[in-house]
Amino acid sequence: MASIERTNWRDERLSRRHREWGDINRMTDIDFLVIEYLDDGYPVAIIEYKNENCKPIPTNNYNLKALIRLGDRANLPFFVVRYDSLLTWFIVMPANNKAKSIFNQRKKLTEIEYVEFIHNIRGINCDSKLIKWLTDNIPSSRPWWKK
Repeated sequence: MASIERTNWRDERLSRRHREWGDINRMTDIDFLVIEYLDDGYPVAIIEYKNENCKPIPTNNYNLKALIRLGDRANLPFFVVRYDSLLTWFIVMPANNKAKSIFNQRKKLTEIEYVEFIHNIRGINCDSKLIKWLTDNIPSSRPWWKK
């Protein structure tokens, strides 16, 4: 049986109807997939962002496998990036071999490190003016309103 609609913010009718077309008609509705690209529109990476409150994605997940294959066919690195709600940290997880050639393992980065990372995959340096107003520390404990 196809999985049920969980968030209800998309056009739920289409999602529900597609699931009724049978298990053979697999699909994934992408939540927050982005393409990082250069000024001329040349793509340099595919990133699926997941908020810290999302469930972890199992490595045998077919939706993830489909996105990895998409990255492979496009010859682009594909990353899954978890981020905290305050945008102070980002966990970069390389998902395909092209991504693993850039980052060979999952890594937790500060905002500055993450912004430098997305500049680096473009082959450009991060502007020092931008760096000055980014967060460079990961809070050791959650703020009281997040507990």
